[in-house]
Amino acid sequence: MIRRRCSSASTAPTPRNDIFAESGSFALNLLGADQMDLAHIFSGKNNVDPSERFSHGTWGELKTGAPILGEAVAAFDCRLIDIKTVATHIVLFGQVVAVTLGQQKPALVYLDRDYRTL
Repeated sequence: MIRRRCSSASTAPTPRNDIFAESGSFALNLLGADQMDLAHIFSGKNNVDPSERFSHGTWGELKTGAPILGEAVAAFDCRLIDIKTVATHIVLFGQVVAVTLGQQKPALVYLDRDYRTL
């Protein structure tokens, strides 16, 4: 049996991050190079109120109920296995329970404090 896992990192523990532990799931949505504006919305770079972030993009669900971006290059729906605090971030570890693939296009990555494409 192959166990698929994914992990994601966020800033240090805050009340907003409690939702991961409470829900027991999370989604990892891979953005395309043409979705930098959405990346800025979720990173807080353009000062969109956190309660308004999910009004941007088309959102759905797969198995866990975690938010899946309809326009994502790929999305991984994960059941939360563990949360670790590492320096200034929390790291989420999850078992992938569902995957969806979107349009094949260059992916957006964040590296060395800037966005780049793959």
